[in-house]
Amino acid sequence: MEEDINDVKIHSYLAFWFLRKKVLQVLSDFNECERINERFVAFMLTDFLLRDWASTKLFGDARNQFNDFTRTLYYTFSYRDFTAQGIELVLLSFLAGVAIGENLPTKYFNE
Repeated sequence: MEEDINDVKIHSYLAFWFLRKKVLQVLSDFNECERINERFVAFMLTDFLLRDWASTKLFGDARNQFNDFTRTLYYTFSYRDFTAQGIELVLLSFLAGVAIGENLPTKYFNE
């Protein structure tokens, strides 16, 4: 039965719910408490996407691209319109890129 669970869909709709309902509330100010729901969701989705890469270190362009990706997630959740289906598409696209990257010959990484 576990194979019927769609983790991408669950994370997409959970993220959308957090962002629309503003579930997290700040009781006392602290550094970076502004837009706490957006920060949390960007972190939650990043953690979900990297679940199999927990010990992986990113360097150079890969690190810069991933940092740009996470900043864009946060910016999008803060200032742009989005849907649960749009979030789902972003997650699926990221995971597709990972799958493709894992299957490329190593010559593409040693240039």
